[in-house]
Amino acid sequence: MRPFLFRAPPATESARSARHPYVSPLHDRRYGISKRNTAPHRCPIPHSISDRMMSDLARRQHAVVSRRQLLELGMGRRGIVGRLKRGQLHQVFRGVYVVGVRRISTRGRWMAAVLACGEGAVLSHRSAAQLWRLLPPASKPIDVTCPEAEAEREGIAGHRSLLRDDEWLVRDGIPVTSPFRTIFDLAVVAEMRELERAFHEAEARQVTDRVSLPMLLERYPGRRGSRKVQALLETRGRLGSRGTTSRRRSWLWSTATACRGRG
Repeated sequence: MRPFLFRAPPATESARSARHPYVSPLHDRRYGISKRNTAPHRCPIPHSISDRMMSDLARRQHAVVSRRQLLELGMGRRGIVGRLKRGQLHQVFRGVYVVGVRRISTRGRWMAAVLACGEGAVLSHRSAAQLWRLLPPASKPIDVTCPEAEAEREGIAGHRSLLRDDEWLVRDGIPVTSPFRTIFDLAVVAEMRELERAFHEAEARQVTDRVSLPMLLERYPGRRGSRKVQALLETRGRLGSRGTTSRRRSWLWSTATACRGRG
């Protein structure tokens, strides 16, 4: 006589799910269960810490970030390439990207050019004059001054110079030469008429600075463009001796003294 063998009833779908809590039985062929929905279940992927830090940084830099900054945030090279392929990043200059969108503002392009030229770079010359609203906007290469010579980049006009601490500052989040240092540099690349226009705008707006044009002439004697600056000061000085414009003359020569306390 054969012994009676007790056979357990077939396991239900819920019991099978309990054996494998991370796999739905409807999506596992090993159980031989008919699948009514063949599409895999996709869980929302939360933004990583690197993505949040990248977004916060881009928000402070007119939507642009540099490759070096992304690496410092802990994002690997593969992560950068993957975000470029997915459209999260778009290259503006070599090693500089705009985050999220392809369109970039003028200030964003200025910031991208500064980041592309490396540490210590600042916006300068005509581009700085446009940022300070001393010259009208123009579609020319972006002028950037950096302490060391940089490789030529398309769309960027590089200038090599060592700036003192009182000759540059940050405006609208962009490192830029100070107003009078901007006019001093503008004398190298601009004609006298354009230089006078920039100076007139600074004069009309009563722009203040920690350095003045006479101070810059003393610091950099014989520099290119210094003769234009000297002629500009002499012309404005003669005009300033005529009654109503005497205030403008005193503004020019006392700007550095008035702003020295701002540090």
